[in-house]
Amino acid sequence: MIEVKTGSFARLSVNQRVADPSILSQGGVAWPACGRCGTIPELRPYPGVGRLAVALMASGLQLAEATLRGPMAGLGFRAVASGHRFVIPLAPGILGTVGLNNATKGYGPGVTSLYPIIGVRVDTVERTVAEFQGTRLHRYYPATISRPLGAIAGLRFVEDTNWVFGPGNTDGPATALVGTLVRHGLPFMREHITLPAVLDAMDRRWCMSPEYRKPVVLALLGRLPEAYAVLDQITAEVGARGDLAAQQWRRFAAAFRQRDWVPS
Repeated sequence: MIEVKTGSFARLSVNQRVADPSILSQGGVAWPACGRCGTIPELRPYPGVGRLAVALMASGLQLAEATLRGPMAGLGFRAVASGHRFVIPLAPGILGTVGLNNATKGYGPGVTSLYPIIGVRVDTVERTVAEFQGTRLHRYYPATISRPLGAIAGLRFVEDTNWVFGPGNTDGPATALVGTLVRHGLPFMREHITLPAVLDAMDRRWCMSPEYRKPVVLALLGRLPEAYAVLDQITAEVGARGDLAAQQWRRFAAAFRQRDWVPS
């Protein structure tokens, strides 16, 4: 069971796993991707699920990825090996990302319904967060801000999206998905390549772990009093807790306060 504390900082109970790859358990369980950020860990077998079932779950996604590679390359995207995603340069130090969240429940063998997550990754922000947390920096995830493509386009997931890939059914859903990406996903990316736009998206909660990323963005914008106010608020919420999330927050907050900030 997951215990969630009200406010901007969620408490981790002893048996919780999170979708943040920096603190993802390596115990052999594939945990669901974060709905906001599109972070997708490597596929690992679920306990109690046979090898054939896992293979079928993967095959629909692999079919979708293979079908999308050509059209996505035509738009300037490239597939990256980890995390089932495509990336595109938007500006120096800024990537657009498309994470292929997916569902297989209720579909036939080898069939996958995609739920793409559109993201913008600001390297300076992610590099700073990883440094302060003491975690490994990944080149492509998490995105700094993100939203589901369907939400950006104003679509209902099941009723209005037909991004279901399976044997004999690839070209139609690929065309529909790429068309929606061109009309809505790419403009979303390009509208959020500045730090003020990223901060606005964070205020809309289009961000994984904004308690870490928002103070960094504020500091890079030269708004240090606001950054320290966020830091103080979350530190007060954490209080004297001793769980892993609280320990990571204290490392982050201490490193943040020691940094001699220079606005970008």
